[in-house]
Amino acid sequence: PGNNGSANSSSSSSSSNSATNGSPPQDGKLPAVAYSTAEWWKTAGGHVHSLLKQTSTLHAHQQWKVRLFVVRMASTLLEHCKLSLSASVTVLVEMLVALIADPYAQVAEAARAALAQFSQHIGAAASVSLVSLLEAGIYRAATGLPSVLRGTDDRKKLSCALLLQGYIQLLGPRLSTLLSSPNLVERLFHALLMALEIDTSHASILVCHSLANGDGGAVQATGAHLQRSQLSFKHFQDEAIFKALHLSCSLLGFYGELSGILDSLLDILLVHAHLHKQVILMMNTVMSGAAGLGLDGVVQLQKNTGNDNLVQHIRFLLGQYTEPRVWQVPTEQPAMPSDGNRHLSTLSHLSGDRQSLESRLRIVTTATAAVSMCDSAGAPGMKRRQRTSVLTVEILRSNVVLVCLLLDGLRTFALILGQDFDQFLVQSLFPVLEKAGNDNLRIRDASYACLQTMATSCCYESISHLIGANADYLLNMCTQHLRILQQHALAARVMRETLAYSDASLLRLLNAFLDEILTVLEMSVGTGDELTLIPILRAAVCAVRRWVKADSNGTEPSEAPKSNGVHPIGLSDSLFLSPKSTAVEESGCKPAASMDEIGQFFMDYHHKKVEERKAEEDAEKAAQDGGDDGSGADSDVDTSDSVDQPDQQKKLSDGDNVGKRVLSYCVHLLPVTNVQTCLTVLDTVEQGMLLLRSNREQLLPLVHQLWAPLLHRVRHSNHPVATKAVDVIAVVADVAGDFVRARVMSDIVPALMQVLQRPVPAKFSQHHSLLMSVFTTLGVLSEKLDLPEKEIVRLSNMCAGFLSTKMPTSVQGAAVKLFRHWATSYADCIWLLLLHFSTPNPYQMTTPHPKLLPVQLLARVNPRMMSDLSANATKILECL
Repeated sequence: PGNNGSANSSSSSSSSNSATNGSPPQDGKLPAVAYSTAEWWKTAGGHVHSLLKQTSTLHAHQQWKVRLFVVRMASTLLEHCKLSLSASVTVLVEMLVALIADPYAQVAEAARAALAQFSQHIGAAASVSLVSLLEAGIYRAATGLPSVLRGTDDRKKLSCALLLQGYIQLLGPRLSTLLSSPNLVERLFHALLMALEIDTSHASILVCHSLANGDGGAVQATGAHLQRSQLSFKHFQDEAIFKALHLSCSLLGFYGELSGILDSLLDILLVHAHLHKQVILMMNTVMSGAAGLGLDGVVQLQKNTGNDNLVQHIRFLLGQYTEPRVWQVPTEQPAMPSDGNRHLSTLSHLSGDRQSLESRLRIVTTATAAVSMCDSAGAPGMKRRQRTSVLTVEILRSNVVLVCLLLDGLRTFALILGQDFDQFLVQSLFPVLEKAGNDNLRIRDASYACLQTMATSCCYESISHLIGANADYLLNMCTQHLRILQQHALAARVMRETLAYSDASLLRLLNAFLDEILTVLEMSVGTGDELTLIPILRAAVCAVRRWVKADSNGTEPSEAPKSNGVHPIGLSDSLFLSPKSTAVEESGCKPAASMDEIGQFFMDYHHKKVEERKAEEDAEKAAQDGGDDGSGADSDVDTSDSVDQPDQQKKLSDGDNVGKRVLSYCVHLLPVTNVQTCLTVLDTVEQGMLLLRSNREQLLPLVHQLWAPLLHRVRHSNHPVATKAVDVIAVVADVAGDFVRARVMSDIVPALMQVLQRPVPAKFSQHHSLLMSVFTTLGVLSEKLDLPEKEIVRLSNMCAGFLSTKMPTSVQGAAVKLFRHWATSYADCIWLLLLHFSTPNPYQMTTPHPKLLPVQLLARVNPRMMSDLSANATKILECL
């Protein structure tokens, strides 16, 4: 054993000597150890380098423990193998650089400590080499970023984005010197812009044409500004990739020279038309980074570029953003050239216009080069030339996203400056309100978010206070622009949104502005501008209504319906009882009627019939005097005027004065032939009636003036116009009460009966909407005007056919609702009518007193029709 041990030791020493000297053994046997020759070191370093490149993507692993072990591995290799693995130093440094911005603090701190230790270990003389290594790395990362993002490996995309972010963050203040290289700036900016290429295929170009757009706060915006969820990028979908790229742009603004960065981006904006959206997005992010927004916990916010410096840059960018060729890009198809009689309403488009989708979306119009930003960006100083442009879906979607980015930029400027943004309200408030009136909902939401941020930043309590404090400026601008409406057609949008978002403080200026609007309307008769100006009148009335309602703590005065002291008598409750009610009576829940009660019932019933007959005679006399134009109620107006003459001396409030002037002007606007204009005027009349419902001295003469044109609108051949007119009649009956009772019986009820006599329409048709409106209006008229029982019998007989189960479900539901409405006030005739449809033939009713003779009821319809009507008739009878 001793000899063997000596032999082994001697052989080991010889082998070690051979390995140390780098010479092979003399006996030709292969040893158990490797020879550390230069060739071996090179080969081993290449193998390790290959393994490190394969594991380089682990720094983007989802598990934070894996990323922490990557940091420890890179730190150990850089500390002990920096000479033998010199070819892998770049890969190891990239691993650490990509992890210095890790969301887990333990991983990020370990990466920063490893880089600091590596920088100190190589000595002060070699620190310049580390900076050079980082500069070469950021150049390499910027060069490879576009090609990596065009691939399909999401892990590589995230790795490359994190690497670029890490290089920028690690260079820190040295980045300003590095960006003085034009070659690097061009390469870096183009890489970021190509990576941030926006996919506009999901941007909606649908518009919302609604009469309620000008109503005060009718459309509740979401208030969600342009976040990641509203943007879609072509080359990636991962939120982490966007955060890394967004943080890279923010760090550029924080560490770089802001003037040079903005100049470079604006140069790209002028040269490359297809990069407009990315440039705007990048400039917004750079500006937020320059102010330190969103960099808490990423960098030490010790740098202060000075508020004056930021103000100058924001003033310059604000002028660039709101420049007409950038701000006024079209977001919807322009109106087709046609005369004033060819304008169609939105409802007419949906059913009557059968153009193909392609023909609507590709309308070739003669427009200027400002139709799209791409047309004028290349030569801003050249004279705009007329040419034919095609507004495709792609252009419209791109413009929608561009406008949202511009609005988000203004919102970012307000966040940066805070209260100092007050000096830019004159320059920015009018354009933002203009976009708030856009029909595209995405643009409106972005505008609302911008207005909300502007109000908060400038220390206003709400958007209403912001508008109220700047109302004089806004109204003055609107007045100037409306005088030259052909050049500033969008000024009407600003006025509508100003009224929609303002509060009662604007009322003091509204009457003066209304003078200007009415003057412009009189001058624009026949020019086609009425469709632009009339919505302002509606917005004014809606705004005053909202302010009055707010002053009265949310309660609006209501006009109680007058019934001439006569209350409806329930015959079914007093005289004849259905089998169900008889069973209830027999059970002891309801006492039997006495002879005195029965006698009193007939006396009340007689008085009611006498008053109804008198009302019918008055209506016939009014119809003979006035004719079909509805002017036969002049005596009513004269009586009302004579009775209320002392009250007319009272001074009108500002709100009532607005409503009176608007309704007086609508008398001349109702006969227009333009369908869209007519719908807007009818809606304005409806809102004006509701505004003046508490001031009958002013309301009733206006109702008299508006009655004749309203009657023509009810008889209009266009279904949307007739539907809206029927709705307005219901409002008139609600606010005017007995003043229009005779007119309704002589003019409106026959017109509504003509609609009921038409064939049953299909669902979702315009005639179907008109029929639904007629059912609703009949219920309102019977409740507010206390129509005679004779008219209710005629109408119920005509509407009974709509209770058939063969009718569309929506028609059946509306008819059942109408009969239930009638049953509350006219229980007798409704009960008697429905009993014919729901009982066998013959049917003998039970009397409440033995001295009354039994009554035998015969069916009015054949058994087959009775089977169709009995189901809905029974439902209604159950409510009696």
